[in-house]
Amino acid sequence: MVVSRGARVRQPLEHVSAGRTPGRPDLEPRRRRDRCGHAPGRRKLVVLRDRRPQHGGDRLLEHRLGARRRRAATPGLVRRQPRQRLLSRAVPLENPLFGVVGSPIAHSQSPALHRAAYAVIGFEARYDRTEIGDGGLADFLRGAGVERRGLSVTMPLKREAWSIAATRDRAAELTGAVNTLYRSGGDEDAPFAGANTDVGGIVDAVRSGAAREPRHVLVLGGGATASSAVVAAADLGASALTLAVRTPERAEGAARLARSIGLAVDVVTLDRIASIRSDVVVSTLPGGTPLAGLPTAACDDGALLLDAAYAPWPSELVRYWIAGEAPVVHGLSMLVRQAARQVRLFASVDDAEWATVADRTTAAMFDVVGLDRSGIVRSLPDA
Repeated sequence: MVVSRGARVRQPLEHVSAGRTPGRPDLEPRRRRDRCGHAPGRRKLVVLRDRRPQHGGDRLLEHRLGARRRRAATPGLVRRQPRQRLLSRAVPLENPLFGVVGSPIAHSQSPALHRAAYAVIGFEARYDRTEIGDGGLADFLRGAGVERRGLSVTMPLKREAWSIAATRDRAAELTGAVNTLYRSGGDEDAPFAGANTDVGGIVDAVRSGAAREPRHVLVLGGGATASSAVVAAADLGASALTLAVRTPERAEGAARLARSIGLAVDVVTLDRIASIRSDVVVSTLPGGTPLAGLPTAACDDGALLLDAAYAPWPSELVRYWIAGEAPVVHGLSMLVRQAARQVRLFASVDDAEWATVADRTTAAMFDVVGLDRSGIVRSLPDA
C-alpha cells in the first residue's frame, strides 16, 4: 500500500524471495524450488502498478526462477525505495526540485511565480534560486542530484544552456539561446532538453495588449532577448523589422536571423529611431539604459510598447509612452507569460489539461506581480 498526502492507495504487492539454493535440492522434484522464504516485511517490496494511465501493462512472471534475471526488462515492475512514492512517468521523484539560475539573481521573481502556479495545478515540487556566473552552469549541473528536474535560466547563462541541452525546441534553435532546461521523459538520468520560452512570452504579452496584428516591429537592442523578439515578431505575423542598436555590428546576428525567417530587416543606430513608424516597439535594453533618441513617430501613431526590462521601473521610454497616451505592456507581463510556459514543461501538462487551468494559473501569477492580466499599464504611481 502506498500513502500519498494521507490518502491510502491500494497497490498489488509481491514479496521478493531470497535468491538462494534450497536446503535439500536433491530431494526437490524436477526444477521446483523449496518453499522457505523470508517472512513478510523483512525484505524490499516490488510494487506492481495496476495498469494506471501512462503506464505499461503489468507483466507477471510465471517462472519464479527467472524473475531476478528478467525483472530489469519488465516495465510493469517498479522497485519501491524507502519513503519513495510512485508518481507519473513524467516526474518520477517525490517533491522534484526546480529553480532559477543566473547572475544577478537576488531580484528574480521566478520563485514566487512558479510556487503560485504549482499551488493552482497541484504540482508538488520545490523551486529555489542559485547565483551562477558566466561559464558555471555545466559544473553546477554535474553536482546536482537526480531530484533536480529543471531550471529557469537567466543571463548570462542562456548561451551555455543552449550548448548543454541534448535537444532543443524551434525557438531555441533559431535564437541560439535556452532559458529553460528540463528533463524530458520519466528516467531519473534523462538528459536535459532545452526550450526558449521568451519567444512565446513576448508573443503572449503583445497579443494581450495589441488590438491588431502588427505589420512592422521595432526592436531596441541586439542581445539574446533581441533575438527572441525577432522570432516573436515573425510569429506575431509581422513582415518587416527594424533593429536599433548602439553599433551596427551588434545587430549582425539578429539581422541574419530575421532574414532567415522571411522578415525584411533594417539596422539603425539608437540615435536614428525618431522617424521610424511601427506597430509594436519591443525594448530589450537593460533597465536604466540612457537613450540617445526616442521613437517619437511610433509613439505618435499609438504603437504598443513592450519594455522587457522591469527593474528599475519605469524606464525613460515607458514614461514617454504613457505621457503620449500610447499603450504600454509591462515587462513583468512577458515574465509571467514565459514562466507559465515553463510551468507546463516542468509539470508535463498537456494541451487539454492546460486549457482547464490556464486562466486560473496565469491569474495567480499576475497576482504575484500585482498586475492586471492584460499586462497593460495606463498610468504611473507618481502621475
